[in-house]
Parts: sequence; C-alpha cells; structure tokens
Amino acid sequence: MGLCRRYPQLRQADIERAVEGAQDGSYYSSDPVEDSVALGGAEAGRSLVKSAPALIFDAGFDPCRADLALLIANTTPRQHCRLDPR
Repeated sequence: MGLCRRYPQLRQADIERAVEGAQDGSYYSSDPVEDSVALGGAEAGRSLVKSAPALIFDAGFDPCRADLALLIANTTPRQHCRLDPR
C-alpha cells in the first residue's frame, strides 16, 4: 500500500485493521457548512458569469433568459463594476 511508503511509521497491519473497522454511512450535519469563494479579479468574475448561460442551457432552459449574465459578459469590466448608478 502506498501509505506505508509515504508514512513509514505506519504498519500494514494497522492499516488493514483500520479498514476492517471502518463503517459506511451518511448523515445530515447539525451545523451549517461554510465555505468561502475567492475569484481572481474581473476576468475570473466574467468567466464565472459567462458560465451562467451554459448552466441554464444544461438545465433545459433558454439561455437568453440569462439577461443579466449576458449583459455583464458582453461589457467591459469598467462598465459593469461602476458604482455610480447613472
């Protein structure tokens, strides 16, 4: 097993014993699962937005319904990141 080569302090018998005692199961967590997503700037954000029409199409809907995503994907980063609502 590759574990014994990577971790020489482990013995084959210890690993086999652990695998034999393992139990398969599923359960719902009582605590919420948290994660953070960090994107790499405007181009990465545009890439994420451009994925929206593809996901909509894959779900069986008309990708033209992704009006906002298509608008953002077809503008320059300065246009869609503008804070001034004018």
